[in-house]
Formats: sequence, C-alpha cells, structure tokens
Amino acid sequence: MECTVWLFVPAVVLLIVLFFAFDHHLRKIQIPDIFSKYVLITGCDSGFGERACCRLDAIGCNVIAACLTEDGVARIGRKCSSRVHPIAMDVTDESSVRSAVESVSKILPEGRGLWGLINNVGISGEIGPFEWFDKSVIERLFQVNVFGTVGVVRAFLPLIKKSGSGRIVNTTSILGRVSVPFAGPYCMTKFALESFSNSLRVELHSSNIKVVIVEPGAHRTPFLDQIAKNVHSAWEKLPDSRKQEYGENYLNKVIFLGTKFIPFFGSTDLNPVADAYCHAVLSKWPRSRYTIGLDANLIRFTTFLPSVVADILYLFAIWLSTFLK
Repeated sequence: MECTVWLFVPAVVLLIVLFFAFDHHLRKIQIPDIFSKYVLITGCDSGFGERACCRLDAIGCNVIAACLTEDGVARIGRKCSSRVHPIAMDVTDESSVRSAVESVSKILPEGRGLWGLINNVGISGEIGPFEWFDKSVIERLFQVNVFGTVGVVRAFLPLIKKSGSGRIVNTTSILGRVSVPFAGPYCMTKFALESFSNSLRVELHSSNIKVVIVEPGAHRTPFLDQIAKNVHSAWEKLPDSRKQEYGENYLNKVIFLGTKFIPFFGSTDLNPVADAYCHAVLSKWPRSRYTIGLDANLIRFTTFLPSVVADILYLFAIWLSTFLK
C-alpha cells in the first residue's frame, strides 16, 4: 500500500508538469497569415491601447486604431506605419459607432472581415465612499465601461463573423472579480463586463470566435493619474454637512489609498498588457483570461478567503494609510 502511494504522488506531479508544458507549447502556436489580419482597437489615444497598436504594427498586423479625440488620431497617424488606420470613435455615441463601422468596412479589403476587436476603452470615475457619488457618476461609468463595450461588440460582430472566425478581447480589471472599498461603482461595471464576456464566450463558440478577458492590475497610465482629481471632484460636490461628518483626514486617507497605496503595487510597464492583447489576437489557442500584474494576482487570492478575513485585510489597509501618508 505504501509503495502504491509513493508511486502515485510522482505520477501526479509528472502529469501536472506535462500538462503545463503542453499548455505552454500550445499557446505559442500562432495563427497563419498574420499579415493579412485586421484588428480594431478602441481607446488608442494613450495607455494600453496606444501601446498595443504600436506593438501589433511592429509585428506586421493591419490595425484600425479608434481614438476618442482628433489629437489622438493625428498622433497615431504620425507614430505608426501605413498599416495603421486611425479613426475617430466615441463608444458612448451610437452615431459615432455606426460611422466607425462604415469606415472600417471601407478599410477592409473586398470580401474580407474583421479578425479581431480589442475593447480597451474604460474610465475610473470618481473614487470615494459610495454616498459621495450621485446617480450621474454611476450612470457615466456604466455608459462607458459597460454599454460602450457592449455597443461596440454588437456593431462590429457581423464584420467579425464575416472572417469565419476571430477574436473579441474585453478589458475588464481584477476589480471585476474582487470588490474593494472606495471603488464600488467602478467594480460594478467591471463585474458586469466579466459576466457579459463569460456568456459571450460560450455563445460565440459555434461561430469559432474566441472571447478573451484581460484583467490588468494598477498601472501608471493617465487612467491612474486621474484618481486624485476624481477624489477631489467627488469631495467638492458634497454638502458642507457631509464634509464635516467625514472630515479632511478622511479625504486625505482616500486620496492616499488611491494615489500612493494602490500605485505602490502597480507597474509603470505597459508592455505586459500590450503583450496579452497581442497574444489574445495572434495565438491560435489564446487563454480565456489574462490576469496582469503582481497586485492583480495578489488580490485574486482574496477570492479564496472567507469574506470576514478579506474585510479585515481591507480595513487594515485603510488603517495603515493613516500612518503612511
């Protein structure tokens, strides 16, 4: 009996090693004819979108870079090769999205569909306790982070199906799997996008379209730089009675958590996220989910903890901010 047990353990370890080795090899296989593929990326004005656009351009893909601003369109045009086609698109404006569909249809060669769609657009919104937010703040977050992405998928799905197969990459966040204090509305939108992506992945399986989720942690992009402004914006909208209730110390604590504590674990390197985007659209067998960043992977493990333990960790972080600011 003891001999059987001692043989069983190495056999299990060997199987696990072989599985991960096979999985690693499988993920490295690229799709054929990369240079003929067309990929649309939203939010190319800066950050992850701009970096992914440049990376795919360098690889040799044809990229349609959707930017919110004309300045973004001009900058991408100057920065990239002729393989990149910058267009303007506001994901919250249905007429803008329809115009973008028409522009993309003209860019695509005759009879060819869109291979990939990378939904990169997102905003952080205002940061702070839930009762600091009015309804319009939450609606704006959902308009961009959820309805914007859903609307773009709906609009471009026929062009992706025309390829016979393809990729849809949705950028959520590790906060789409774990909720944290002072970012409740933002977490709500990311949870919604995770749910949408998980459902869509199964629904489009028969169409040979793979739906991929990318979950970045905190990265020092313009997205993160906006946090302090957003906290002050929420604070300034509060009535004086509410400001007295919380006090300036509480405001400073929220600002510290958003601008010092979280970014401390974040990264200045945008390449891992851009690499995940590229792998998702170019690998023959992409992963269903890419969790990017040390902080994201650490936070992910709190999902395995009892809620009371996770709450204690968050409360400890808030308490610790009092002494570190």
